[in-house]
Amino acid sequence: MRRLHGAFTAQLLLVCAVSAAIVPSPTNVTLSCQNLKTTVRWEYSEQQPQTSFKVLIISSEGRHESETTDHQYDLSPFIWESERRYEGFHSVNVTAIQGGRKSTPANSQSLSFNELKQAHVRCELDFPPVSLTEGDSGATVTFQNPFYFYEELKTATKTNNVFFSFTVSNSTGDLGTADCGLKDKICRYDFSFPEGVDECVLLDGQLNDRNGVNSVKFRKTSPVCITESAEAHTVTLVILLCVFIIITILAAIVICKVRAYLNEKPSYLKPLAFKPCDKRLFKPDPENISLLVVKHKPCSSEDEGGTPEDHQGAAAAAGARSNGSDQQTAGYGKGDLLEDSSQELDTTDEDSADDSVKTECVVMEEEEEEDRVGEYDRAHHIPDTGDEDVTSVYTQR
Repeated sequence: MRRLHGAFTAQLLLVCAVSAAIVPSPTNVTLSCQNLKTTVRWEYSEQQPQTSFKVLIISSEGRHESETTDHQYDLSPFIWESERRYEGFHSVNVTAIQGGRKSTPANSQSLSFNELKQAHVRCELDFPPVSLTEGDSGATVTFQNPFYFYEELKTATKTNNVFFSFTVSNSTGDLGTADCGLKDKICRYDFSFPEGVDECVLLDGQLNDRNGVNSVKFRKTSPVCITESAEAHTVTLVILLCVFIIITILAAIVICKVRAYLNEKPSYLKPLAFKPCDKRLFKPDPENISLLVVKHKPCSSEDEGGTPEDHQGAAAAAGARSNGSDQQTAGYGKGDLLEDSSQELDTTDEDSADDSVKTECVVMEEEEEEDRVGEYDRAHHIPDTGDEDVTSVYTQR
């Protein structure tokens, strides 16, 4: 009895040890595709810091293994590497790894872009943008070739026997089918709408090979209606461009004018340019002549207190001054008195001023006309003063 109990205990411990060594497998492994992007995702309940996952891609064109710590993996680089791969079918196995121990692989369902292949998940590509225009000869539908629109299809390794075929339809049915090859960057189809129908179309297509055993499906577009032709857009663009250029030029002219006005220096009066003055005295107008009458009145000896000889000397000096005054008056009358004459006159006056004996009294009276016509418009004449000496002097009023 004790032996049986001991054997049962040993078996129980062995089962517990084996159970502790088992790593749980991932669950809910699924494949999904959104246009060109293809992803596998899974769930894991006992995630630990050292847990990683081995992803094995099983394809009709081979296998590919990778490892990640995420709960998803991108299959797009593998599938779109070549024509044969994106035309095949694919499935994935995911294995959890903890501390060198592995779980049982979890399998996904199959996936394919080829509508002629049997797969659980079928993927389709989005149709490139379509333009529909109408001219005198009918309607035209155009779009970029998928081999140039999608970079993955452009760089994928492929043979020259692939092409893209598409169908144009509307509410009444198919309007036509056309193909475009690898060398055609733009796919085009010309047709005419039946009378009494909406001028809108639907397009769908597929990538085919010449053998007819592979085909990658493209989704049908939403209704595409007629838009303005490219020529109309070009004309509109040219008109708008011309208007913009004209506005820009006018704005530049206005800005230049404003800047020139603001930067213009204020104009100041130029300084007067004076010519060197003539050293000669100006010749006065004879009409603007005033007369000064100089009366020589001899002084008596009692007033001066001198001798008769002194009086005679003083009279002789007065006569000399009178003669000099007459000569100066004549010079003024002719208008050619120079600066030297004036200096000589000043010297004579100074010499006579130094004379120690002054015996002559000079009384000067200015006689003016009573009838004044104007300040510079007056009549002048030399009055008769009898035996008295008359000296003409120019004065300024």
